[in-house]
Amino acid sequence: MSQVISFIFITCALLFTCLPTHGQFQSPRLLPFQGRLTEASGKPIPDGVRFVQFRILDAPSVGNIVWPGETHRVTINGGLINVVLGTKSPLDGLDFNRTLYLEMVAGAEGAAQISPNDPPLSPRQAILPVLFAQESAVSRDTQKLAGLLFGTNDPSAGIPGSRIVRGSIEAAQLSTNIQLSDPRTPSLVQGIIRTLPMVIDNQLNGPLADGGLQVKSDLELLRSLVDSQQWAGDTYKKYRDLLAIVEPGNWKIPPSGMVFIPGGEYELGNSYPTEGAADEIPVHKVTLSPFFMDKYEVTYALSQSVYNWALAHNYDSMNLDNYGSGDQSPVSNMLWYQAVRWCNARSEKEGLTPVYYTDEAHKSVYRQGNVDLLPTMVLWQANGYRLPTEAEWEASARGGLVGKRFPWGDASPNATNANFGNGSPSHKPVGSYPANGFGLFDIVGNVFEWCWDGHSSVYYQTLAALPQPVLNPRGPSNLDGRVIRGGSSGALGIELRCSYRNYMPPGNHTPYVGLRCVRSALGQ
Repeated sequence: MSQVISFIFITCALLFTCLPTHGQFQSPRLLPFQGRLTEASGKPIPDGVRFVQFRILDAPSVGNIVWPGETHRVTINGGLINVVLGTKSPLDGLDFNRTLYLEMVAGAEGAAQISPNDPPLSPRQAILPVLFAQESAVSRDTQKLAGLLFGTNDPSAGIPGSRIVRGSIEAAQLSTNIQLSDPRTPSLVQGIIRTLPMVIDNQLNGPLADGGLQVKSDLELLRSLVDSQQWAGDTYKKYRDLLAIVEPGNWKIPPSGMVFIPGGEYELGNSYPTEGAADEIPVHKVTLSPFFMDKYEVTYALSQSVYNWALAHNYDSMNLDNYGSGDQSPVSNMLWYQAVRWCNARSEKEGLTPVYYTDEAHKSVYRQGNVDLLPTMVLWQANGYRLPTEAEWEASARGGLVGKRFPWGDASPNATNANFGNGSPSHKPVGSYPANGFGLFDIVGNVFEWCWDGHSSVYYQTLAALPQPVLNPRGPSNLDGRVIRGGSSGALGIELRCSYRNYMPPGNHTPYVGLRCVRSALGQ
């Protein structure tokens, strides 16, 4: 045959289980593929049905066969073919942490099978290792979502009467510039969303067809489908939100050591008002722009590295203490003013745009003194580090859960999920306790974390009185105290609730307060 591959797009994220500590993942059970076939002249192969054989090798030429492959009857539309590999011959055991190569043999037009005389198409296409997401607390639930979308051997995971509707989603709507990295969406769901147009367009004849998904037009109707399922409570909300935020431009790859917190609507405040203080109510809604947040509280080691740089670059001195064991324990004892200046120093050290200024024109970077900054002195869309707003902190701490007391749910805290209840400062190395649904470690306990906002005991009442949801709230005008959130190693269990609010004068410091930084995901 005189055909060559002129374009190919490979996604290899479906059903991955990511191992974030080593930056690797296990073999996928399915590999979605999209490619364009053309004649040697560059003209697309005529539309129609052909048989195509696929296999995977370990080299761009010659090499060893690592997957014997399978043959699919594919529909060519404008030169494009879509197929999901692994539905006939398992992909289990393949090492996708290295570059592998996909080889194809296309049968002749009208042929009922591949002929031994049909040559492989050239060149082979590289399957690059792609790390899409971190494991999250919702990964077990996503197995059910996989069944609902695709159909599996799980008897509880079908959609009765569902079917695949050809051409219902265009691949362009899920183009390669959508970076799928949200910890709230484990790789399983990401692969499903990536693959929907391929599955729907190809109308697979195999195990996927029985559990196919009926989708009538675009992503908006995909969300409607999720809304229509009989999911209750948190599960319903979780999956609705997951699909609602998968739109071009809303996904970002987080910087090293950070996680992506998607923009959208969040519900804040205490759903159990008899258990907390009056300043935690009422429940209200906010809409936040997407941002990145440190996975861990700022460690003593990181604080010292930035501080040494800052002293050499015209920054004032800062209190940086360590009440834990080793330099991976969280730094504490910083004034709010110092925490803000430290954020600027971290930004400048990494070549990012500082966020905090001493003037509203954003000309004078805040490096010295104790300045009561106003929101107008903050370059909110800069790509540098800053303290989270109180709304950003609480939305992140909840980890995708709605109306729960703690980041892990309603169960009371204990020695396995947080560091609290000690009579004196006794901080543990960061990451000592499980992450929440967003991949944030020690978001409660260990040390309180400074926030940007001033504190007001009626602030949540003020927000609730505004039209809902409130867009990016940044605190009241009161600057006598700045908010601290999350509880500490000396806190009571009730102080680890996501809605628990506290504050401290910005010029005070304590060994129980540290910080965790955020960055705008829209930053310039």
